[in-house]
Amino acid sequence: MRKLILILVILLLTTSAFSQNVISGFVKDETNAFVPFATLKFRLKGSTDIKVGKIVDDTGRFVVAVKDAGNYVVDFSATGYKDTTIGFAVTSAAINLELYVRKDEKNLKEFVVTANSNRPMIQRKIDRVIMNVSNNPLAGGKSSLELMNLAPGVFVNSDGAISINGNNGTRVMVNGKMLQLNGGDLSNYLSNLRAEDIESVEVVAHPPAQYDAQGTGGMINIVLKKNRKAGLSGTVNAGYTQGVYAGTNEGISLNYNSGKLTLFGNYSYNYLKSYENTTTTRNNNEALITTNIQRINCDKGNMVRFGGTYDINKKQYLGIEYNGSFRDHEHSYNSITDIVYPHEDQNQSLTGTSPVTRKTSYHNVSINYHLNTDTKGSEFEALADYTHNTLTSVSSNNSVFYDYYQKYTGDTAFGTTTPSTAKIFTADLRYKNVLSKVSSLSFGTRMSITSIDNSAENYVVVNEQKVPNLPLDFNYKYNEDIYAGYINFNTTFLKTEVQIGLRGEYTKLTGVLTQLDNNQRNPNDYFNLFPSVFLKRNLNKEAADYLTFSYNRRLERPSFSDLNPYQYYVDYYTLAKGNPYLTPSYSNSFELGYTLKNKYTASLFLDVQDKMIGEYFYSYPDSLVSVDMRENFGTRYNYGISFSIPVTIAKWWSMQNNITLRHVKQTGQGYVIEGSPVELQSIQEFKLPKSFAITVNGFYRSKIMFGNFVITDVGQIDAGVQKKLFHNKLLVRAAANDVFKLMKMRSVAYYTGGAIHFVSDRQWQTFNLSFVYNFSVGKVFKTRKLESSSKEVKSRL
Repeated sequence: MRKLILILVILLLTTSAFSQNVISGFVKDETNAFVPFATLKFRLKGSTDIKVGKIVDDTGRFVVAVKDAGNYVVDFSATGYKDTTIGFAVTSAAINLELYVRKDEKNLKEFVVTANSNRPMIQRKIDRVIMNVSNNPLAGGKSSLELMNLAPGVFVNSDGAISINGNNGTRVMVNGKMLQLNGGDLSNYLSNLRAEDIESVEVVAHPPAQYDAQGTGGMINIVLKKNRKAGLSGTVNAGYTQGVYAGTNEGISLNYNSGKLTLFGNYSYNYLKSYENTTTTRNNNEALITTNIQRINCDKGNMVRFGGTYDINKKQYLGIEYNGSFRDHEHSYNSITDIVYPHEDQNQSLTGTSPVTRKTSYHNVSINYHLNTDTKGSEFEALADYTHNTLTSVSSNNSVFYDYYQKYTGDTAFGTTTPSTAKIFTADLRYKNVLSKVSSLSFGTRMSITSIDNSAENYVVVNEQKVPNLPLDFNYKYNEDIYAGYINFNTTFLKTEVQIGLRGEYTKLTGVLTQLDNNQRNPNDYFNLFPSVFLKRNLNKEAADYLTFSYNRRLERPSFSDLNPYQYYVDYYTLAKGNPYLTPSYSNSFELGYTLKNKYTASLFLDVQDKMIGEYFYSYPDSLVSVDMRENFGTRYNYGISFSIPVTIAKWWSMQNNITLRHVKQTGQGYVIEGSPVELQSIQEFKLPKSFAITVNGFYRSKIMFGNFVITDVGQIDAGVQKKLFHNKLLVRAAANDVFKLMKMRSVAYYTGGAIHFVSDRQWQTFNLSFVYNFSVGKVFKTRKLESSSKEVKSRL
């Protein structure tokens, strides 16, 4: 019934009952260059009433809808250009306009356009999909990790693993800087980063050659908010979350500008308590094992960011930035396990508690030098980055055993401490040479030096005393050096935009595992080439209809945390551990797309991934113990078609609809997982009078496959409302997540000789209330873009 309700609601939301006349086109100046962020006001000829207003995007293009046909005029205005009024007629349902304007030589001083509150929630560009967050009512109280589930094609599973279009291995950037984190460390960082500090989330499914080859699942770039006022400006925010348990988040952002110097700083704190209940069922050695695990999580996080830029002159600037993330996490597994045999007098049960604490400390410092080498847009960049990350995890397990008659038969107690330290240095040199208005050549080089030190100390409890368990202790040192170079060429030829790139990466690594007096070395070195091709063929003069084609080859290196040979017990019969023998995975991705009226898109895609790295959950032969770890699988095929259908029903009501039909086949160790998932998403935006806005988001996925897991029937509906007060300085948001409590994960882990069934319920249903207050004193100035060299390794911590 829940599945039927969800599908019906989404289909209802995607149905349009009103017809509109769509006006699309672009704005150019007398040099034929596109004019970005211009303001357009459409009105009937002879009338002063504005029918619709629009800010064109950063490529100079726009799409609007008007209800009535007739003679119209459009009023154009933009800083640095002369105000212009142009007349035209709406005689059909689709009108294309070419608007040409002239520069105002008296007002060509440098300027910055402030953020447009009327931007749509979802924007599609040639190489990425952008989800605007700053004006989204659903964003209130969410972490960046929770926000990603709202983005088209993105899924975050219960362990925090991120995928794009069904492909795992997604990397995460913040302001163009690849985070030197992955696994649990990445989840901790993204949970600390709150929606109140985020401007937008960019989904890049097929990155070009200038980006690191790491990441078979593409990349996500989180763009943070920027304060753009001279003098002192900033924001203060506070939020409250209520589910079964409550949480809060608070933060402050400050920006100061004086002449050539700009300084900025951010601080945020969040606290959240939540729950997760999981039931597993499996057959092993003629026994039926059922385990119910109740987990209570408690998270406290602090995030600090500060830095500045200095304009050396008009052509060059220098920037420095520090990012720190500090998180204390604790949870306790309380489990009850029933083991049922064919002869009931053999049955037994056990109760267990497994408390876990994790303390993470992340530090990152980056330096960025930027030089404009000519007036055509050529530029040189030098970047350096250092990251220091520490994680200390302490876990224990206490179990009590009972026989068929619930008589006590024994108990066990043991534990482990696993400290981990990572040190990463990266550096980049990049140069872009603008050859003409339509052609450019980019090339660069990069190096990354990584040192990881992991260890474990174990104990067992004997006669109420902790006794070292030396055979399980270990020390694992991992050193990895990567040297890379790339070249990328862009041009336009016969109405076709062409981008061709080639990246080469040489990797040298050594892993040394020490247990007792035994050392195991695992050295390796390899060189790979990663080509990329992107084509865009315009089908009409307005460039509103076009075909696109993309191909790229990428790899996924094992995360540093997955290479750590740790182990800890979720319960007495469930063991989680690392795998120091993982090898890289390689993927080839193809996509053919068609865009109509700069609005509607359809895409055919094919992804082939060899030696896929994924979660592998299995049971030991002739044992009651199950193991959760990462493993290299065989080949994974993922192909299908996706549609993006934006609809404007009325001036105050718009929607973005996404449909994906795919087929997935992947081979494992002696088995094959195959299926045809269906994915639906609809985002509704309602802009109401008096600065009210409402957003409703619904999604449904019939099946999700990763590793040896198959998840079925996942979906939920969220709703949010926001109101601006005090001359738009105060933003109040309220949001309800999983309104109808539809979200419950049911999954099966397949392995040779058996399967394990899971049912999981978490604190998905919550109510969030947040307040954001903006203040500023000063005038507009230009905020420099700070980049970082650490774009690939950071996502692997």
